[in-house]
Amino acid sequence: MLLGAASGLSACGDEVPRATQRHPVERTATPRPARTATPAPAPARDPVPRAARRRAAALPLDQRVGQLFVVGFEGADLQASVFEELRGRGWGGIVVAPDNAATAAGLPVLAGEAVVTARAAGRVPPLVAADPQLPGLPAGWAERRALGLTLSLGPDADVPIAGGDAEATARRVTRAVRRARDAGVAVAVGHFPGQGAASQDPLEGPAQVGLSLEDLRTRDLVPFAAVARRARVVVVSSAAFLALDPVTPAALLPRTVKDLLRGELGFGGVAMSDDLAGLEAATGDSAGVAAVAAIDAGIDVVHVPDPAARDEAYRAVLAAVREGRLAPARVRDAAARMLALKDALGLGAAAPTAPAAPPAPSPG
Repeated sequence: MLLGAASGLSACGDEVPRATQRHPVERTATPRPARTATPAPAPARDPVPRAARRRAAALPLDQRVGQLFVVGFEGADLQASVFEELRGRGWGGIVVAPDNAATAAGLPVLAGEAVVTARAAGRVPPLVAADPQLPGLPAGWAERRALGLTLSLGPDADVPIAGGDAEATARRVTRAVRRARDAGVAVAVGHFPGQGAASQDPLEGPAQVGLSLEDLRTRDLVPFAAVARRARVVVVSSAAFLALDPVTPAALLPRTVKDLLRGELGFGGVAMSDDLAGLEAATGDSAGVAAVAAIDAGIDVVHVPDPAARDEAYRAVLAAVREGRLAPARVRDAAARMLALKDALGLGAAAPTAPAAPPAPSPG
């Protein structure tokens, strides 16, 4: 068995159960106002280096789309099918879960082999992700780049509705982001724009946050504003926010990602979905439909911890680009942000190579 992953949140074939991590939701008391999140001016220039954009454009379409997924997998050794997939489509990242390693001692081998396998095949090395509370891992591993892990799925920046302190949360998350960044680890901070007041865990079913935009600005957005220029990855919530749209999940709204996160807070890093299962639960759509909608709305990376859903989601996005339902420019932009993140973490990107079998003609 390998170690456990779950869903969480930079400046810069066998039936498998869904990810089991839950985000506790408290529903009592009235939120106490905190200082208003001060919108940051939009970046003066494109935060994504031109070199990353050139490499993203040069990648064959199947590999470019592969960069848009961080996936869970089955297997506890180097025979796991994910290694063959890294040689082919080249996933953007893999998520280590409890069934993927018997002990932490086996994790460096797994993480190292994932990177070596991708490089040997001329593919872009993957991020290796885990929850910060993964059983068996040393406390504070993200601050030391322990065991070959390069992406921490947390901590969360959600402010609990009962007794939550926005400024204290901001200080806690800022420290975690800074220390991990210094260690060469990306922290995925969630769940933007803050789901501490959600009616339920989005993984359990449709969830709504009934706060006004003013309330969000004085409470839930404060921690995100504090780390928007430091965090390399931000996880966007699967809940619906009354202030943005009473029905549509935040991760499926361009207003959330493009206007609020990037435009107002000045975030230039990777926007990541929460567990894709949450979007499926919220919309009733399939994994493929949900993945396409998320990327179209501005999400750069789709988190799919359920191995049973990853192929469907990947194939749906690939088909959407080939058929003109998903703009090739959107996919290139998302892939470029992932490549820029990997460069910042010292992974380095392999030179693109043609796939073994040429893909069907596409607009990408």
